[in-house]
Amino acid sequence: MGRSSRSMNKQTIIDVVTKLESPSMADIICKETKLDWESSSGFRVWNETGDEFLDLTAGSGVHNVGHNHPEVLTAIIQQLQSISHTGWQFPTRSRANLLEKLSNLVPFEQPQFLFTVTGSEAVEGALKVARMAKRRPAILSFQGGFHGKTGGSLTVTANPKLRAGVSSHAADTIRLPFPDDDALRVHGFKVPSVEEYLEWIKRFIIHPDFPIDQVAGIIVEPVQGSSGMTAAPPNFLKALRQLTDENDMLLILDEIYTGMGRTGRLFGFQHDNITPDIIIMGKALGGGLPISLVAAPSSIMQQVPAYKQTSTFSAHPVACAAGVKVLEILIQENLPQNALERGEQFRSRLEALNGEFLENSGVRLVVTGRGLMLGVRIEANTPANSERLARQLNENLKEQYVICLLGGTFNNVIKITPPLTLTSSDVDMICNRFALAIGKMITQESTLNY
Repeated sequence: MGRSSRSMNKQTIIDVVTKLESPSMADIICKETKLDWESSSGFRVWNETGDEFLDLTAGSGVHNVGHNHPEVLTAIIQQLQSISHTGWQFPTRSRANLLEKLSNLVPFEQPQFLFTVTGSEAVEGALKVARMAKRRPAILSFQGGFHGKTGGSLTVTANPKLRAGVSSHAADTIRLPFPDDDALRVHGFKVPSVEEYLEWIKRFIIHPDFPIDQVAGIIVEPVQGSSGMTAAPPNFLKALRQLTDENDMLLILDEIYTGMGRTGRLFGFQHDNITPDIIIMGKALGGGLPISLVAAPSSIMQQVPAYKQTSTFSAHPVACAAGVKVLEILIQENLPQNALERGEQFRSRLEALNGEFLENSGVRLVVTGRGLMLGVRIEANTPANSERLARQLNENLKEQYVICLLGGTFNNVIKITPPLTLTSSDVDMICNRFALAIGKMITQESTLNY
């Protein structure tokens, strides 16, 4: 009889995954993360050998209330003991409870919701809603944006490498520039002001050759995670709201990552005090279980005919029960405000490391993002050196038992998206470990003067 899966050691688990899974995910596991998880609580995770790590990923921005929150676990268990699955055709009390709770949180007088399962599916649902509501095919999106990897969502995802060989750049998807200073800085261009960006966009869409009468809406993230935690500048979303109003387009806010308090407000668009037409939610809503949805005023959602967008596991009763409890915890514990305060603490402590370690080195750390959706961008003299140092820093952090993910347009950003439950002392402890990791990075370089 072969060994049970519980007796596998770390290397064996990774070996099995590498051998039996597609390289689409296994390649990152064996070459970059190289870490299995056995148990978790709060913002701590343990591997099978019992090593304790501080998780600054929150499972890719999912565990906003922390890993294995006891109240979320209780809600999940109670629902499992009642009804575990029905199919979307048969509603449950947990589904109705989640709808009622969300209806009091979104900024629509008469909201309606379209349940989906994954983020990509929710994006596809939102695009369908927009196109059916306006009876137009085209969607405007932004460079640096990430909205999923399924066929429809890929058309509004910016990275051409993700579309290569699997999805064409649809003719009815038009990409606009996003205020991203890193993409321009790397190529030596002057970074335009927000006003200059908006002026360019306005000139672009009023040109006679632009098919403005075919555009259903604009999809945008309040903070672009994939491009390196690039936050929309103040009033950028407000200007987009005005632009869409003036041109009879819908404003679609992808809040899958930024929502549920991560940026310091329940939704990222609230920083600009606007009301979008369509909101996409997911990730943290399910407290670790897959659930996503599209929210819009009933006047828009009523344009979606019966059976146009359904899936077997949408509105899953267990995920809905978890979602109700997640929303209660976020509000009762005021976690969005905590995210705002801990994010500013991170920013202050991490930016201070420039003077402590990197002065006159030719390398600097730039803290990007908002709330607890932050990035530490490494800027050296070339993109290759920036990426190399970021990878080295990420490995050093792992040696300090801190788990982060690497990202950014040039793979030079350390992502910081921990649970929103961090305390001030937690942030100090994490930043102390960052300092040790940066100190080691310096000693690993024969010369740091680029």
